[in-house]
Order: sequence, then C-alpha cells, then structure tokens
Amino acid sequence: MSRTTVVTGASRGIGKAITRRLADEGWRCFNLDIAEPETTAEGDAEWIACDLSDPDALADAFATVREQAGPITGLVNNAGVALVDRLEDSSIEDFDKTMAINL
Repeated sequence: MSRTTVVTGASRGIGKAITRRLADEGWRCFNLDIAEPETTAEGDAEWIACDLSDPDALADAFATVREQAGPITGLVNNAGVALVDRLEDSSIEDFDKTMAINL
C-alpha cells in the first residue's frame, strides 16, 4: 500500500525534520506551507504553497496531493502561529487567524 502524508508547516524546523524521518521510513511527503522551504535536499517533502488559514487554498492543496499521489494516508498538523504574546492584547482578527492556522 502506498503511504502518502501531508505535513503542514514543513518548510523548516520541526516540520522539516518530521518529513525527513517519514521519508526515511518510506512515506511520500507533501509540505503545505505558505513559506518556501529554506533549503532543499534529498528526502525533503514536495512543497505546495498554501495559506492554511484559507479554506479554499487548503482544499485545493489537498486535491493537488490526491491528484499527484492518490489517497492521503497520514496527516501531521505541525503548523502553528502565535500572533500576539497575550490573549488580552489580541484583536478578534488575530485570534481568528491564529485559530484558522493552528486548528
């Protein structure tokens, strides 16, 4: 069976390390991230530019993965932001964007 996974926020840091580990274990990995990967190397995930806070962009990205690789059998929700340090300093827009990306 084919093993295809989507990892959000895998252009650097923990997400990039996750995709490299999964690739080492035979997974085909796709990185959904608004940021272009800092570097590319053998075993890196296939990058699809995607604003995770935009439901239409997210749906399009998942459709692209399915078109290129078939069924998605794994998902790692790694992306996350903290737009402000304290909740009481947050606007409704900041809060909504944080929830849209993080959840």
